[in-house]
Amino acid sequence: GQARELAFQTNKVTRPSLSGEADQVTTVLKKVNVNQEFFSKQSAEMAYVLGVVCTDGCIVRMHPGNTQRSKMIGSCRLTLGQKEPELLQKVLRIMDCDATVRHREKKGISGELYSFEITNKKIIDDLLKLGVVPRKSRILKFPEVAEEHMRHFIRGCWDGDGSVSKDGHRASFVSGSYYFIRSIVTALRKAEVLY
Repeated sequence: GQARELAFQTNKVTRPSLSGEADQVTTVLKKVNVNQEFFSKQSAEMAYVLGVVCTDGCIVRMHPGNTQRSKMIGSCRLTLGQKEPELLQKVLRIMDCDATVRHREKKGISGELYSFEITNKKIIDDLLKLGVVPRKSRILKFPEVAEEHMRHFIRGCWDGDGSVSKDGHRASFVSGSYYFIRSIVTALRKAEVLY
């Protein structure tokens, strides 16, 4: 732990660049400060961010073949990506996090992307307990969210993968997980928003 901390403080931890810049081979990782208790206790803010993470976030296993490197920088990281930076900046403010929002230019068929990463064992452990797992797209289950925070969770989900038609009379939500979307429909019916 002390060696990892020292490596971060002296800018010795790097990873391959995700920026898409041909001349940049590695990126120096800085220590990210975050409220690591954020997902430990339910609140309106936690439920909202959990909704965004469930839809636009992913937990990525780092260096599965290199256990020594995995131990040095943690085995997983949370990555959140969006086409626009505003939602990411809002999530970082809510989480008291100073992670850098990175920008990747449009390249080939992949569009431009804004993203940030958090490597924090407590954050990852709490997300895993809540059901946010690596490769979650088709298997994501609806997390247990207190009824008083359910509207905030669904609002976060909608900010992540929802849309409203231009005339404002129709809204849609997309998910690769049947179980997850079925649970959203159930929650909306329970709140008498969907009939």
